Amino acid sequence: MENFKIYLGLDISTVTIGISVVKHINGEPNTNCEVVLLEGLVLKNKELNKMKGVEALFIKNKIFREKLLNIKELIKRTYQRDIDEVVIEEPLFSSNNIVTCGVLMKFNGIISNSIYEELGIVPEFISSYDSRCFAFPDLMAVHVFNKKNERRDIKEIRKALKNNHLVLFGNYGFQIDKKVVIQELVSEKFPNIDWLYNKNGELDKSSFDSSDALACILGYINKIQNNNEKPQIVDVDDTEKEIKYTTMLGDKKYQHIIRFNEYVYHP
Repeated sequence: MENFKIYLGLDISTVTIGISVVKHINGEPNTNCEVVLLEGLVLKNKELNKMKGVEALFIKNKIFREKLLNIKELIKRTYQRDIDEVVIEEPLFSSNNIVTCGVLMKFNGIISNSIYEELGIVPEFISSYDSRCFAFPDLMAVHVFNKKNERRDIKEIRKALKNNHLVLFGNYGFQIDKKVVIQELVSEKFPNIDWLYNKNGELDKSSFDSSDALACILGYINKIQNNNEKPQIVDVDDTEKEIKYTTMLGDKKYQHIIRFNEYVYHP
């Protein structure tokens, strides 16, 4: 048997399910991946026009289940084997609406059950934080901007460096669209992906869900390989004009520069 695994990654919502299928060589970095499939499955059909509540979730699951069987057949036909692992991004309960959170929990359970019944696989779950942290470790940095999108005082930055206080998207302002950032990083890592555009020439919204699905696979692989150890600051060079610091995950290093009169990020 060839020394690789086939991963199915999912980013689940009740509107669109981001789907990614990846072939990864065992033991290799997550950069050594082949993207087999990347798609945002929009959960719409005529039946749903008449459905509401939990019943609609079962119809949406039916749409997903048909797609899942197609993916299963694709992998069997292409690689003469089955999907090895399924990784699902855990739902992020940022909504204050307890009903919305409850519906999302139900739907995740329904989808997970379909995976178990059709593939015989118990899904692995990864938080959106860990997904992004481990998929793109260079996103972990000292926060340079405050919530007003103003650069933090240099004393606060030095304190964060001393305390090894790294946060996701630390090099970005608070107003950024994190899904857009992830899609851009995925596109950079895999330049051969053919993205879907709408009639206005804009990137289709489903692309952001599929990017998150791919990130959860990349993050899961890197998380396992690094024994759940997150990036750490390993070197700081503080001068009169700038601060250079290095973060590290495993054997990979990432360079960052904070200039006192400007801010420049070097991935």
